[in-house]
Amino acid sequence: MRVIELSGLPGCGKTTLVEGIIRNFEGCRILTRYDIRSKETKRGKRFLEMICSFFDLRHLKTNAFITYYFFSYKTSLERLRFMIRFIIFNKTLLMQIKKKEADYLILDEGIIQLVTSIPHEQIIIENKAFIKLIKHLKKLYAGTLFLNCMIDNEKSIAQIRHRNSKNNRFDRMPNEKLKRTIETKSMNLALVQKLFKEDLQTFDVDMKEYEVCKIIEIIS
Repeated sequence: MRVIELSGLPGCGKTTLVEGIIRNFEGCRILTRYDIRSKETKRGKRFLEMICSFFDLRHLKTNAFITYYFFSYKTSLERLRFMIRFIIFNKTLLMQIKKKEADYLILDEGIIQLVTSIPHEQIIIENKAFIKLIKHLKKLYAGTLFLNCMIDNEKSIAQIRHRNSKNNRFDRMPNEKLKRTIETKSMNLALVQKLFKEDLQTFDVDMKEYEVCKIIEIIS
């Protein structure tokens, strides 16, 4: 199963690109983040799933790196929530990859986005915890193709305001806070994407002028 992960700023068009790929990818069985998310985020079972995921012997090393990374920042409920999500998603994703139930697994949000989520609205600190986590993740996901969805900050903000989704935290932010948040997220994404580029399969996608057919050629 070919695993494709997209990363980019909010509003850049990751989900739209995935939908375009699926519409134009004939004769293939394709899974998305939503096909594995139902197992990851079922209400009423999240705490139990977190405990089971955290102490799963197959993922203890990864969980230790994620936890170490989490504690390198000032703790908060928001960061704790992202850490739990990271641990559960990592376990669920690796289980899905092992099952090989499809030809492609295409994620419009994945490991890179989760690495940048724990610092939340703070610039990533390139400390020992961060470096160890990145090195470990690069080994864990060595077979994944990472598509870096490139867009400038102003365009990202404009598209967030255009979609105006009440269910998304970025869409609910006041203009000044949104601008600061996007600037921070842009720097954090650029850093993690750069580090992943050094050893893994990556491709930069200009979200202003990409063609779905060309993206399909890249991932095929």
